[in-house]
Amino acid sequence: MEAESPFPDEFDPSSSLLFLGSGFSVEALNIAGTCPPVGRGLEKLFSKELGLADDSGYELKDIVNHAAKNGVDIYKLLYNNLQ
Repeated sequence: MEAESPFPDEFDPSSSLLFLGSGFSVEALNIAGTCPPVGRGLEKLFSKELGLADDSGYELKDIVNHAAKNGVDIYKLLYNNLQ
């Protein structure tokens, strides 16, 4: 008997974000020539955009969901900071 995969068979690319482990881009530079934010840095980036305190206690997934529901252009924010 084949084990059931914990991953869905399909993803909706219009509403899906993929966050890789923070070590994935540790040596990378973004289009601004700086190191892209990773881990806690991503939380701070979104928190700042939403006017939340850095130590709000929310997890990244919750902050991103809140941003999306409040009209933050997540693609543009990530593009400008991670590209």
